[in-house]
Amino acid sequence: MGAELPADGRITTCEISTRNAAVAAVHFAASPYAERIHLRVGAAQPVIGELPGPFDLVFIHADNPPIWRISRPCWPGRPRTG
Repeated sequence: MGAELPADGRITTCEISTRNAAVAAVHFAASPYAERIHLRVGAAQPVIGELPGPFDLVFIHADNPPIWRISRPCWPGRPRTG
């Protein structure tokens, strides 16, 4: 994904598990696109609400329903919180 981003593009990924985030951080740092990948550790809902939009693509892989609560801040015209 990093290879296909425009020069000013970025990927922001959220990981709730500190263990998984540590593994991901090692791989991201080794990537030639490391400067384009931003890892945020924590639950997706509050993290997404803090991110500046708009977004070109949102992919949410979450085990906990309801997914709409997590994704709501990504929708254009919707409040960026809760």
